Amino acid sequence: MSELDIEVMTEAMVTEVWDDWVTQYTTAPYTVTTEYGEGLEERLYPAMTWVCDHKTVDKETDDQRSGLFWPLFRYIQGSNSASLAIPMTTPVTTLVTSTSGGTSMTMCFFLGDSSKTWPQPTDAAVFLQTEEQRSVLTRTIGGYMTTASWNTEAAALSSLLAEKGLSVVAGRHYQVGYDAPYKFWNRKNEIWYEKA
Repeated sequence: MSELDIEVMTEAMVTEVWDDWVTQYTTAPYTVTTEYGEGLEERLYPAMTWVCDHKTVDKETDDQRSGLFWPLFRYIQGSNSASLAIPMTTPVTTLVTSTSGGTSMTMCFFLGDSSKTWPQPTDAAVFLQTEEQRSVLTRTIGGYMTTASWNTEAAALSSLLAEKGLSVVAGRHYQVGYDAPYKFWNRKNEIWYEKA
């Protein structure tokens, strides 16, 4: 979190963030369709709605993830057309795509069922997105993640998928987190590759 983020947040918001992060969250539903061994599994996610923020950057950094996070957090805290507070959910996903102009990063919070009408964001940079049913290939890893550790796991998982002959959508992957920054043990992280 940058100094500017700290200055903008009121003491009440800091308390709310803490309360939200130490509670149990609703997690996006999925079905494990295949287990390949070595912790690798294929999951089927139903169509769902997410609230997202996007930027294209020259180089991916940890600070850019923080910059994407806070507008989404403000949306669920009531910066939306209904001034509705929406409970924090998991996971928080960041789609990382290599482009000719740099790296595209789209961070999203899971909202829920795609048939529900969600309030529109009041921040022009934030948008609602419906993801259709999709299959992802993933495994779970622990610890605190940095840009370097996300990239290391993406490369390792990509190699494992290639060894097993599994095809994925090229040039993109998701960095997926389930825990508050204040959780110190039993952290859960994943890289997702969409099955081709």
